[in-house]
Amino acid sequence: MKSLSLLPLCLLLSLPYIPSVAALPPDVEQLIQADKYAEALTKVNALLQQTPNDQELLSARKDLQALVPGANTSSVTASPPIPQTKELSPLDAKELELIMADLNKAVGDARQPVLKELSSRTSALIGTYPDAINLWAMRALAVLELEQATAAKEAGANLLRLGADRSTNDQMLSLLAMLKRKGWLMTQEEYEKDKVAVVQQAKEQKEKEAADAAAKKKARAAKISELRQQYKHSMQQKELWDDEGNRLELLRVYNKPGSNQAAENSAYDKMREWSLKAIKAQQELRKLGVEP
Repeated sequence: MKSLSLLPLCLLLSLPYIPSVAALPPDVEQLIQADKYAEALTKVNALLQQTPNDQELLSARKDLQALVPGANTSSVTASPPIPQTKELSPLDAKELELIMADLNKAVGDARQPVLKELSSRTSALIGTYPDAINLWAMRALAVLELEQATAAKEAGANLLRLGADRSTNDQMLSLLAMLKRKGWLMTQEEYEKDKVAVVQQAKEQKEKEAADAAAKKKARAAKISELRQQYKHSMQQKELWDDEGNRLELLRVYNKPGSNQAAENSAYDKMREWSLKAIKAQQELRKLGVEP
């Protein structure tokens, strides 16, 4: 798959994740200037539904609540704030920065070992930094290009949990879009359900493979038994026709007319026919790795 440029994300390692913070919108300022504080407060509350951590809006809401009779914070229903992220230690951040730099320089097949290193290292660090959004982003980049669906779904779910979909960083949004195009971007709840389904599918696949293997083993045993019976019967018939004392009597039973020479020739043909059948059965058995 086509790789995403990684250099901007390298720079994110040294910075805390900051959600979108916009300047106070002009329409809100106009309402305040017109002393329409109640309408301005309504507008600010609506904007906080989209950007609950916007400090300027939070400050404006507090000031407007003081100006609007009966207004209080309990009347506002805001989206859950973006979780605070636990930043990587300087050493861990530097190590990942070096891996990302190597990945950014690698091309073609040379990317695979670096991607695997990044996947392995981020996997080891996730337990220590479960809320480090940049760590999940780097993990998502690695497993996405490695086509590791389950790991990519997990990374995508955690990026959404940490509010990456509200980021203004183009690289972060491009990463989420790539996951979404693959069908690997889902919420934490959806990921947990998907994980259970994947485990169930794997169990069913394993059971199917075991049943198929048992059926093939049974069919092979039946085929070996059949071929051994064919070989045994063919050898018995060959030996019967090969016995000089039995030839004429056997030919009379089979109503073969003609002179003794013709009878001999016919007996030889019968012996050869059964001999060839025995050889064929023997060859088929040896293909199956067994002897008659």
